[in-house]
Amino acid sequence: SGDGRANLKVEGELNQENGLKVENLKALGKVTLTDAVVKSAALPTPVEINGEIYFNNTAIAIQQLTGKLDQSQIDIAGVLPIFDPQPNLENPLQISIKPTQINLPTLYAGSLAGLITIEGAAFKPSITGDVQLSDGQIFLPNRAEASEPDQLAELRTKLGWFRPRRPNPLISPKLDNLNISLRNLYLEQDPLYEFSFGGDFKVSGPVLDFTALSADGAIQLNRGRVSFFDTRFLLDRRSPNTIVFKPNQDLLNPDLNIAMRTIVSDLPQSARMRSENANEYPDDSLNQIQRVDIRLIIDGNLGQILPNLNPRYAAVCDLSLIHI
Repeated sequence: SGDGRANLKVEGELNQENGLKVENLKALGKVTLTDAVVKSAALPTPVEINGEIYFNNTAIAIQQLTGKLDQSQIDIAGVLPIFDPQPNLENPLQISIKPTQINLPTLYAGSLAGLITIEGAAFKPSITGDVQLSDGQIFLPNRAEASEPDQLAELRTKLGWFRPRRPNPLISPKLDNLNISLRNLYLEQDPLYEFSFGGDFKVSGPVLDFTALSADGAIQLNRGRVSFFDTRFLLDRRSPNTIVFKPNQDLLNPDLNIAMRTIVSDLPQSARMRSENANEYPDDSLNQIQRVDIRLIIDGNLGQILPNLNPRYAAVCDLSLIHI
């Protein structure tokens, strides 16, 4: 919605032989947006945009295009070729996102900021830069609520994730070492588990083929607990407690080096309560308490633990996990 005006002279060819392709496109003129409102499945709220977009036949030029996302301002400026990339472009298209609070149901709630650079060309953009998520919570889908609509699956479908890649998409964006910075985030499903973490990693690969994405970097677990009935495992701070992404591994198959610890105590049978009607132990029984220190160690890649991430089922659960 909003007010948009275009004054353009466009020439080109539409080729439908192998999917829709635009060839030999030239555009000259400008598009003016006044209080234009843009909605996207990837954004929590609509974005209000004001500014002018210029076309000079082979490239798109933006002097200043401003957007408003909740209480934060988005600034867009720079030049982006339409078809043919121009190496060493002095003023590439950049998107600056001032720190703001966002809420994506079933995905993330917290602070978002970033400076994103779009290089390459409009029909084959290469996305790099830095995105920071901080002071927020990451959500995982709850399988216990299977009867409710899976909002995460719906969002992925809208974004094109996990769908077979179309043979010839009109626009083929890719990530080129897009740096993701995580600061003071936590993941929780009470009463089962809770973790706080942070870290940095770079993501590369085609946006339309999520399974082909790779990452390089690490996430550090700072605090955490996992509860099994009456037993609570706490993160062992003597261990690295890292999730490491490597470029030669799938994004969803990082290396884990995590240790949890708990202490199980029990009184010997001879040191039980004095009688069935008493609620106290003998004084000398405190020295007879038996304690077992249990460490749960996960050291390997995620595909060795979760069967649906590893096609080689023989390699699943082949790790030594528990040390006493």
